[in-house]
Amino acid sequence: MPCKEILYYTCNTHKPEIDETCRRQLALAGLPIVAISLNKELDFGDERITVQGQRGPEMMHKQILEGLKHCKADYVFLAESDVLYHPSHFEFTPKRKDVFYFNVNVWKVRYPDGHAIWTDNLQQLSGMVASRELLLDFFSKRIAQIEKEGFNRHYEPSSKQTVYPKEKGGKHGQENYNQTCVMCASATIRI
Repeated sequence: MPCKEILYYTCNTHKPEIDETCRRQLALAGLPIVAISLNKELDFGDERITVQGQRGPEMMHKQILEGLKHCKADYVFLAESDVLYHPSHFEFTPKRKDVFYFNVNVWKVRYPDGHAIWTDNLQQLSGMVASRELLLDFFSKRIAQIEKEGFNRHYEPSSKQTVYPKEKGGKHGQENYNQTCVMCASATIRI
């Protein structure tokens, strides 16, 4: 059975009650957690890493890459600090090592009034799982691309991304799965 791990990344800019609630919920998954925090030590995770830098898309990619270097599992779930993940989100096991998988059962909940909407096939980093090796390859290439060309407003590996050439047979493709999940940020939540 392939082993799985969670890579939790945070920029430490959300309301503390959101971060704390999301961390408590994430711990219920029962998987090892590598936590990588921007500019602030964090008392969370099995392995804790702090990086220094300025918050932004390039830094987020660098945080994820640095965290992946510390992961040891076959498959890694990316987990953002402002998302509530239901434990069933982590029950999924990818079928292929050359495909990015997205949990598209996402609800966005407005904090603090609880207004919720369901999203339709939303593919976001916060709902992605893939093989550690594929993620390392993608984020290494994506950072090099951002440094060369600038950020093009696309975070996820997708048809809009030019990190990988178009290949036949699904190699480096994307597939959706549907597990219980809700997404929440300061303006939205994942349960």
